[in-house]
Amino acid sequence: MIREAFRKVRSVDTPMRVKIALVFLLVYLASPIDIIPDFIPVIGQLDDLIVSVLVIRYVTKHTDFDFRKVS
Repeated sequence: MIREAFRKVRSVDTPMRVKIALVFLLVYLASPIDIIPDFIPVIGQLDDLIVSVLVIRYVTKHTDFDFRKVS
């Protein structure tokens, strides 16, 4: 899945807003600064999950990329 996401970022056919969303997700997940700190049980990881789901929905809506078909 990650490999296919990187292909979408590098592809010329992918709209710039989708590329920005994918890069934002990568930076957000790698960053130690979160909306809710990760050391808070359950809720700390929940904000990461919510942001990931929102970006994945955005990417699948604006491209032909289907995360379910990627192995």
